[in-house]
Amino acid sequence: MATIPVDVQQRINEMYNKQRETQLGKLRSEQQKQTNAINTQKTQTGQQYYDKRNQADVANFQSRKALQEMMAASGLARSGENISGQVALQASRQNTLGGLNRDEQGAIHALNTRLNEVNDPSKQNNIVSAIESQRSAALAEALERAIERQRQQEQFQAQLEAERLAREEQKRQFEARLAWEKEQYNRSLAAKASKSGGSSSRRSTSSGSTSKAPAGQDKSLGQLLEEFRGSDQSGLPILQKRSVVSSRVPLQTAAEGASSGGFGGGRRWLSEY
Repeated sequence: MATIPVDVQQRINEMYNKQRETQLGKLRSEQQKQTNAINTQKTQTGQQYYDKRNQADVANFQSRKALQEMMAASGLARSGENISGQVALQASRQNTLGGLNRDEQGAIHALNTRLNEVNDPSKQNNIVSAIESQRSAALAEALERAIERQRQQEQFQAQLEAERLAREEQKRQFEARLAWEKEQYNRSLAAKASKSGGSSSRRSTSSGSTSKAPAGQDKSLGQLLEEFRGSDQSGLPILQKRSVVSSRVPLQTAAEGASSGGFGGGRRWLSEY
């Protein structure tokens, strides 16, 4: 089964690990920057509302003092109007401070909400998920390439094996043909040797009984060569045929046989021609 090469898988993982860390690093840096800004706003908001409460207290104090002075000047310092006025100013102060506190809490809540949005864990999860999806796609593509390479390699190996078998078959056929040709050649040699042996026996008989060869055996050297060449049907070159008869089979012409009283003298060897 095809697998992704280890070095390829390692490079892919290193590449996407680096991308993940880079993008997460950028996100964390931006989150930290915005978190610092929001915390600064929260601090400033608290100070602003602290100042507003102080201002409200100062204004209320001044109002109460002005009321007391006015009531004292009018001789109503201990009157019910003075007391009612003081109670109203105190209630106004409480209402003002309560409103400021609610506004501060609302501002802080909005900043905290913004802070939670900035540091939402889903942002990191989305980055990791996207990187892992890209990693999986890259690994799948690398696996497809590995499968294709294996298929091509197997096809190449099958082609080499087919060529090897074809060469072996050609060799077998060549050796079979060569063995057959050798067999035919050996048969031809055997036939030549048998024929040459019969001719020698006949010549010896003729030499002992008469000085002239029987009819049909008085052949010249040229006729014997032509007869030898024409009788070989194996298709071997002439040089090979001549090498066959170079075993020094004695031949002689009719004239040499007659002058010597038979085939005993004046021998000529076929290998000499």
